[in-house]
Amino acid sequence: MACVQWGDRPSHPVGGIVWDKDGTLADSLPFLLDLAHRRAGCLEQQVPGVRSDLLKAWGAAAGLDPTGLMAVGTREDNAVAAAAYVAAQGVGWVAALDLAHQAFRAADQKAPHKASVTPPFPGIAALLAACHQAGIPMAVLSGDTTDHVQDFLHHYGLHRWITWSRGSDREVAKPHPLLLQQACDRLGVPADQVWVVGDSALDGVMARQGGAAGWISVTWGGSPPDASADGVVNSIADIGVQS
Repeated sequence: MACVQWGDRPSHPVGGIVWDKDGTLADSLPFLLDLAHRRAGCLEQQVPGVRSDLLKAWGAAAGLDPTGLMAVGTREDNAVAAAAYVAAQGVGWVAALDLAHQAFRAADQKAPHKASVTPPFPGIAALLAACHQAGIPMAVLSGDTTDHVQDFLHHYGLHRWITWSRGSDREVAKPHPLLLQQACDRLGVPADQVWVVGDSALDGVMARQGGAAGWISVTWGGSPPDASADGVVNSIADIGVQS
């Protein structure tokens, strides 16, 4: 079994790795901030007066909060939050949720192709290649949609090193532990030999509830370190792989 050194942690055997995407593999915060403003603008056209509150709720009022809902939540999480503010204006819940989904679709039509403007952080491709060469199977689990996850991996040629990938638009969503179990099944590695690597506390929740060997909090995308993590890594260059 290959060993990985996570920052200043001693080198440790690793049977598999589950990576987060946005903020971990992909530099996506600028895109997400722009998308939040597009969504809020589209919904403001339908329900005047909600834009400011929506941006605050999503953590996108003054820059993008890497721990906020827009950065770590699923598309549906953000839509439900938006619908709550619409409903507060006196709109019925079903209609409010429909308006939120309509606004999100309208914003998608105006947004640039996500993969093309959310490149991998420098050094990610080399790191994934090194892990693959060392015989470590890898998966990607994201709060983004499955289509976006797979589009990102193929757009930058990272799919050749990733055994399985999934977003949070199918039967289960992050941080449900069943999603981690599905990844472990696809990797053919028991959960207690798999490490989860991500920039959000939700990655830690999934790792702990899913019985992972541990989880690594990464900060190179702008997220703060999580004190509950088994290790914190501030730079991609601080991860060492030994076969």
